[in-house]
Amino acid sequence: MRHEKFPNDVVKHVESIEDVSYLYIVSEKMNKGDLASFMRNRRIPYLSESELQGPVRCITRALFSVHRLGFLHNDVQPCNIYLRRGKKSQGDAE
Repeated sequence: MRHEKFPNDVVKHVESIEDVSYLYIVSEKMNKGDLASFMRNRRIPYLSESELQGPVRCITRALFSVHRLGFLHNDVQPCNIYLRRGKKSQGDAE
């Protein structure tokens, strides 16, 4: 994997380890879990329009940056959107 300068909205790649059958990807630690868990643990199972503006902006910026560098994220879903200090970061890029 190329080491590129991604914005803070993208989870940082630390290292890749490959053996005969698997590729293991080590990324920075995201201290707040993922969006799916966050939504499951809320009393209200949805976000208001005002609550969505920031996360949608971060996710869109992350995907744009990744695509511009020639990477494709083929599994965008809440369990692959990681939370860090209240910010959302896109992970699991291929």
